[in-house]
Amino acid sequence: MKLEKFLLFIFVFAALGIGLSIFYQDNIFTSGANAAIFTITNTCTGTYQVAGFPPVLSGLDTAAGTLLSRGPVAWISSVLLKATGSETQAVFTFSSDTEVDKYCLVKTYPDGNTETIEITARSYVDTNIIGDAVYYYAVSGFKTDAETGTVSNSIPIGIVSDGIIFSASTPNSTTIEIVARNDTRALVRINRPDDVFGDEKGIIKFVIRRITLDELLIPSWAKSGVASAYEVYCRVLSTGKSITYLAAPVEIILSYNVRRNVVTGTDVRANEVLLRLSNFRWDGTGWIRLPGAIDVSNQTIQSYINHLSYFGVCDIRLQQEPGFPYYGAEPNPFTPNNDGYNDVTYFKFPLAEEQGELTIFDINAAIVYKKTILPGQSWITWDGHYNQEGAGRTDLARAGIYIWQIKIGARIENGVVILAK
Repeated sequence: MKLEKFLLFIFVFAALGIGLSIFYQDNIFTSGANAAIFTITNTCTGTYQVAGFPPVLSGLDTAAGTLLSRGPVAWISSVLLKATGSETQAVFTFSSDTEVDKYCLVKTYPDGNTETIEITARSYVDTNIIGDAVYYYAVSGFKTDAETGTVSNSIPIGIVSDGIIFSASTPNSTTIEIVARNDTRALVRINRPDDVFGDEKGIIKFVIRRITLDELLIPSWAKSGVASAYEVYCRVLSTGKSITYLAAPVEIILSYNVRRNVVTGTDVRANEVLLRLSNFRWDGTGWIRLPGAIDVSNQTIQSYINHLSYFGVCDIRLQQEPGFPYYGAEPNPFTPNNDGYNDVTYFKFPLAEEQGELTIFDINAAIVYKKTILPGQSWITWDGHYNQEGAGRTDLARAGIYIWQIKIGARIENGVVILAK
């Protein structure tokens, strides 16, 4: 870039008939140099002027100065927003097209007053944020022996009682991260927000919060095997219009807890997490499994989503509908040895319009397992264990032939399933 400027000056001054001699510092055109010291001599009649210096009229008069490099271009590359019961903060990360000595963050308050904060690091934490208000942030970069960097576009940020507010047209160069209000391990990360929200250009409110099963407004049968549940939604602040579909995918990270070697809310043991846990999205009629990456050390699962709804970390065995189209048991035989293959058998039946029951008998007609079927269910599983409701014990049943019976109202379905080891 500096060499291009040098050649451009030679060309312009030659066209004007101006003799040019430049006295420069050592290694001026190396990456470590930021400016060139120069002297320009007028060799013709007329007037010429270097910006920032008096005009030279004629003769052998000279003008001297310093040619500065272009100022750095800086921007806010990410904003992480956290609002919990104990803290409210925005964490900013900055980027620039060249190394800088410092960043200048310009914060505009809701009353119009501004504050300029000089920052020598690439990130800054702002805890001086009052709820139900919008703040605007912009940044510029500063480098010695360079022109002053231009101020970036402003990014509006705010905190409301139940979520975060920002502009749907936030530049794609900025990533918005929203931490769940009551679960700091859970978050939504929005890369390229302008693409994500498409034609929507207003200020929006985005909410991710962990909820209890009582707050999860879905049929009771669908709450079985749910380790953790979340509500995620977005609305246009001025109109209240809901945004349920996103034009580009966003990252979501949900968490689960393990206590006494078992995932809470399920019977999934800690060593079965990779085989049995997944993120799911509620689509209005059932859970849809989401591909994801499990972090067992942080007890989180990462997925990508285009739709907003209820989300949950669930036991795959209890929430993933069996793929076979007919009524009956599959796989058959099944092998409950926790190797991740055929560990449970699925029973599929016509949609239950009233409460029913699954009962498993051994060949001596003794009850091994009993489970209630709730209205709205069309399938149920058995993991090969006894249960308290059926037999008063919870150990693994012996290999052999078992008889299953499903009773819903006056309708009864039955058959044989084989447990192998």
